[in-house]
Amino acid sequence: MSLPAAPYLVLPHTVLGTASLWAWASTLGMHIGVKNKEPLTVMRLSNILLVAITVFPPVYYPATLLPEGARMPAFLLPTVAVSHLIAGGPAMRHP
Repeated sequence: MSLPAAPYLVLPHTVLGTASLWAWASTLGMHIGVKNKEPLTVMRLSNILLVAITVFPPVYYPATLLPEGARMPAFLLPTVAVSHLIAGGPAMRHP
């Protein structure tokens, strides 16, 4: 891959990744809003999900600290997969 061709190879993957993350987050928010009619329940559930999605995934600590059974489900969260790719790990394997 030559350097001038890099934007043409990277840009579609970036756009596709951003669009899929947007669709995932929109679907999750729509599901929470439609299934729960009480505003306080929606607020509590969204706060719990916010903490679960941003704090608990192994982004700020190594994934090897998680139990073996919790590593693969953790990679379903986009932040974990992206942080693992940035660190130089393989895309589809857990550490």
